[in-house]
Amino acid sequence: EQIIMEGFASDDFKATPALDLLFVLDSSGSLRGVNGSATDPHNARSRGAIKLIEKFPSNADVRFGVVDFDGTASLLAPLSPDRRQAIKAIETLDQSGTTNISLGIDLANSELVHHGRMNALKVAILFTDGQQPLHGSHYGEEFDFDPSVIEESAKEGIIIHVLSLGEDTDQINLKEIAQRTGGCYNSSQDSVHLLEAFDKLNPFPAGLERVILESENGAIRQEVSLFSGHFRASLPLSPGPNLIQATATSLRGESAVGQILVIRKPMEERNLRI
Repeated sequence: EQIIMEGFASDDFKATPALDLLFVLDSSGSLRGVNGSATDPHNARSRGAIKLIEKFPSNADVRFGVVDFDGTASLLAPLSPDRRQAIKAIETLDQSGTTNISLGIDLANSELVHHGRMNALKVAILFTDGQQPLHGSHYGEEFDFDPSVIEESAKEGIIIHVLSLGEDTDQINLKEIAQRTGGCYNSSQDSVHLLEAFDKLNPFPAGLERVILESENGAIRQEVSLFSGHFRASLPLSPGPNLIQATATSLRGESAVGQILVIRKPMEERNLRI
């Protein structure tokens, strides 16, 4: 018989499993391109973002939201625990218009500041190819960036992870966005590598090297994978009491232990309700 164990771990004792996560996604025309110049012909932007949402455990205390920006910015999905709402919003994204990253971040700041939870970590995932159309058919103009929106993000404790696509992005400003807010920066040359970047992205790096689950009698020892501090594992149960211990080890080599006692009763002693 198996038991599903889920938990949260971090190297910061002040850390909270609550997360307010906002996707800030470029929908400019350079993604679609003209005459074979598309930066994202297979829509890796949307596929990667949706896959990232689906990686969170079903019981994770996460609210998702979506900001769409090109020459303007709009809130397609306000922060909500309903992940289907966010996924549907991402599925409606188009590929047209110019690029104004500052507007996208400014709207993200407003949503996270005014509607984010006090006890939640506030994170934005910014995706852009950093290109602005010229005369509707050529690409490559650098966008004008307003640094004040990043100062606002940093002041409000909003972490911004940046994923850029293509060779014509303004990497200096994009790296500055990530560094100034405590986020990470990843540059992908094509849509294949962009999917990999989304897959590797950890919205909340918990600062842990590993978490190991093991039983007191040594019958169970399993290292579990971590995603934003959350872990989930299926473990076998022996008849009678099962003392299961979780040992988390930080990147600094420090360890902490948590325990739970699970008693497996014989089938005939269980109170079954139908």
